[in-house]
Amino acid sequence: MHASPTSLERVPIEILDAIFSCLPPHLADLYACCLVNRAWFNSAHVILWKSMDVYAHQCKKDSRAPTLQLKRETDLTLSYFFSGRTYATVLAKPRSLTRDYRGCIQKITLIAGSPEWASGHEGLEFKLPSFVKILKFASRLTVLNLNFPALNDDDLWTVSASCKQLQALSIVSGTHPTNCVTDEGICAVARNCREMRHLRLKSLRRTDKGMCFSARGFRAIADAYAGQLDTFALDCAGSGIVRLLDSSGDEDRRVQEALGDVLLRNPELSTLSLDWPVALDDTLEVAASHTRSLRAFRVGSASNTVAVTAILRANKCLRSVTLNELSTLNPVTAFLDPLAFHTRLTHLTLDGIGFLNDILPCIPTFTQLTHIQITPSVRVASVHHHMTDNNIASIADACPHLESLVVSIQTDLPLLRIALNCPNLRVLDIGDGKDVTDSAVMLLARRCTELHTLHLGTSQNGNISDASLVVLAASLPKLVRLTLPFDATSITWRTLAALAEGCPLLEGLANVRTELGFTAFMKYFPMMHRLVGLTFCMGRGSWRDTMDREQVDQLKKSCRRLNHISYC
Repeated sequence: MHASPTSLERVPIEILDAIFSCLPPHLADLYACCLVNRAWFNSAHVILWKSMDVYAHQCKKDSRAPTLQLKRETDLTLSYFFSGRTYATVLAKPRSLTRDYRGCIQKITLIAGSPEWASGHEGLEFKLPSFVKILKFASRLTVLNLNFPALNDDDLWTVSASCKQLQALSIVSGTHPTNCVTDEGICAVARNCREMRHLRLKSLRRTDKGMCFSARGFRAIADAYAGQLDTFALDCAGSGIVRLLDSSGDEDRRVQEALGDVLLRNPELSTLSLDWPVALDDTLEVAASHTRSLRAFRVGSASNTVAVTAILRANKCLRSVTLNELSTLNPVTAFLDPLAFHTRLTHLTLDGIGFLNDILPCIPTFTQLTHIQITPSVRVASVHHHMTDNNIASIADACPHLESLVVSIQTDLPLLRIALNCPNLRVLDIGDGKDVTDSAVMLLARRCTELHTLHLGTSQNGNISDASLVVLAASLPKLVRLTLPFDATSITWRTLAALAEGCPLLEGLANVRTELGFTAFMKYFPMMHRLVGLTFCMGRGSWRDTMDREQVDQLKKSCRRLNHISYC
């Protein structure tokens, strides 16, 4: 017996909400539910717009409102200007179902679509006026994650006054006045958003040109959110002269006191990230004395390694540890000693460590690791040691639950062990990969079928050819990003054809040799329907094959989502 339309409409809204919330997060399914009847629309459209991942790579500088696209695991892509007229085209059948979706949004993550957006390239203006309009009327918004500089102080005043229920905020302060956040914006957030639990601040301004955040902003955070923060992150990605040790000035002392108060008033922090050029070591001392509930800890460019070790020892519930550009320790593995008691550690990142080969033998003791990133310091002259591959092979044997691995290898040995022991691997970056061969790549592709991000080395490698990459394309249907070996002369158009056929989700492809020719590019890249970014490899003499501007425009026009093309 088939249910009548009338009986479908009589299903209680609570039951519909429960059903639609259990659906996979596929836009096409929820969109179809919206078109069944009015009752289904009233429930489904709220979930349709509940969480949004939007990226700004298609922003047109000459338009009043940049185009943003909803990113979902489906071929159904919606482009819109956040206006009533264009939103009507999304749910125009029937037109009576058109609603203002902004009141449904609870979470927004804004993603950069190109390196220029992500880095807030100095001198470039990135302004999203329509994005501020949507935030202004997002009355249920609780989570706002901005992964690139998109707002300024005035925007934060507007958003914080309209979205007083915000509980999680991640912002990036750029270098241009249109996307630079200072103490004024932080004070606005602290004044208006009283329910904040997760706060992440990042600055891209050069440190020798003055910091965008000062003691005034940190003091406002300490006063407004005493006893309620679960996450506090403060990072500086700008270059320039670092003042790690100079805290003699009055302003530096005020920053030290204000940051210390943030930690003193929030001793139950679960996540702490500190990479700031002012008063960092003193702040770490406070953290070592008062934090006991950290589950995630990240620190960068710290000289006070004693305080870092104390933090690791005092927080027994750590699950994630990230250490960036630490000073050389004596003994070099001393900071890992406290981690021996953290048997549940799942994430370990050692980025820019100058004593890499002394640390690698210690990693296999952490058998529950799911994410490992171990990269050497750029200051180290010799990156690869003759025992490095053996140590990484031992890590693969000891950590069968690995999902993400970023580490530099050179030969087949560690890659074979990874393929045999880590079936759940989703992200793999082999760094160097100079002597990796087809056989290892084939085994990896056949055994690690969950891979969605794969980087096959930065060194010139003539051992990897179409033979393994065709198998890889057929074995990895979930692949989203792929970096080919640098200037691999054995790779031809057959690899492009295999990727176009076997990897429907591919969004990024790097180290494509320009010698393959524009004809091959025009044939196969338009078949990669989700392709967003391309990086071409300019090997010896390949500058002669660089595409001119007309060809680049023609290629972008043929690939409906392609927006970023670069050369390496």
